[in-house]
Amino acid sequence: MSANNLMNTHLSAHELYWISDHPDLLWAPGELQEPIAGGGPRVKCVVDNQEFALGDQAVIVHPSCTLGVGNLLELGEFTEGALLHSIRTRFHRQ
Repeated sequence: MSANNLMNTHLSAHELYWISDHPDLLWAPGELQEPIAGGGPRVKCVVDNQEFALGDQAVIVHPSCTLGVGNLLELGEFTEGALLHSIRTRFHRQ
């Protein structure tokens, strides 16, 4: 397991987690929410406020990935989610 993967028992409300199955955005960062009764951890997308179940392994979003950096090589992680969200953030700023 990589350093960015955490088991659900170690989730932090102070971190953002990747939503890897967003129906419109594909990848998006989400904030940890209170679980629904009888359900597992959930995250709320920071882009459109939809809620999603957090999978068995949660992947933390590196803080640089939320900024829409000018040079993608400056990202703290170079993953599909980081690239898509960073480009989307830059595009919406213009």
